[in-house]
Amino acid sequence: MSNLKLLLTVTVFAFFFTSCTEDADPSKDSLIIGTWTMTHSEASSLTTTNSEDYSSSIENVSTYENIDITAEFKEDGTLTSKGTADISTVMYFDASDSLVFGSPNTAIYQVAKWSIDGTELLLTETGENTQTLPFEIVSLTDNELIMTSHITQEVSQSGTSRTTEITARVEYKR
Repeated sequence: MSNLKLLLTVTVFAFFFTSCTEDADPSKDSLIIGTWTMTHSEASSLTTTNSEDYSSSIENVSTYENIDITAEFKEDGTLTSKGTADISTVMYFDASDSLVFGSPNTAIYQVAKWSIDGTELLLTETGENTQTLPFEIVSLTDNELIMTSHITQEVSQSGTSRTTEITARVEYKR
């Protein structure tokens, strides 16, 4: 369940927080300031669990449809994302069985801190479970913002290892 929560957190950040710069040029950094409208969002995760007696994999693929979400990057380094979208998720179990579920008209409201470090947009979730998520800036122009994220998390405990790989892509327009 914690992997699904991490996927959803990355997805929310990916869908709601984006920026882009090719270098540390302040004029590029200023391109992120303002309000962006999300046009595309997708995320997936693959969790592989291995132990002496057991091996399994679960893949989650989530997409947003009917997107009505805006992200406002402010000069003070805060980001507010809000709106609604239909979220569709397919879970594949050991590459054979699958489960499809959706969450129509899901309301989103998220506040975070943002900063740009080279070609990375760093988003720090505020609140109880603070974490910083990195996004690679693919494109940033006056009218387009595209970012991707790839996170790998490995945990070993009591002879069982679990690896989760999460990827996301989010696109915005002005």
